[in-house]
Amino acid sequence: MYFYDMFFSLPTMEDYVAKGWAINGTKGGLILGPSHDEGGIMMWQRTTEGDGYRLKGEVEGYEYILNPGASHCYRNIFSSINKHDEHQNENWAEYSIPENISIIDTRRSGEPRFILLDANFSIVNKYSTKCYLNTIEKMNNARSFEMLDEKTLKIVYANLAPIDIYNSCTNEVEGTLVRQE
Repeated sequence: MYFYDMFFSLPTMEDYVAKGWAINGTKGGLILGPSHDEGGIMMWQRTTEGDGYRLKGEVEGYEYILNPGASHCYRNIFSSINKHDEHQNENWAEYSIPENISIIDTRRSGEPRFILLDANFSIVNKYSTKCYLNTIEKMNNARSFEMLDEKTLKIVYANLAPIDIYNSCTNEVEGTLVRQE
């Protein structure tokens, strides 16, 4: 059981990163690590004051974290991709990950396992990630962010090209994403 009002100071989390207990997940990527049934990975979000991190929840292996820039720019179509109930009917099995995919690897022995995040990220469930992995990766790489100060993010457009929404579970293109402000 996790207590969602838990707080760790910035120096404590910096120490955890140095020890390999925490991983910076702010740029997003495919999470590798234990499932929820195996204990999952605790997700910590930086406070608005920038003085530390609060426990936000738990993620699991094969979920995908979208960085704040991609989360903001693609928020209007996010629910059309992240369909847990529909996609959980797919037969779940670990799969080969293409080399071009950004990875957040939390697999290691020992505890704790933490992912550190800034504000405005999105999480794609593992079932939907499996179906849309290449599309999600393109979304994550097309829009990023730059920290202007401790509290302000600026969206950065790395790629303005349209992105096809390709569902590898059905082998269909379901639409095209265009730049959204």
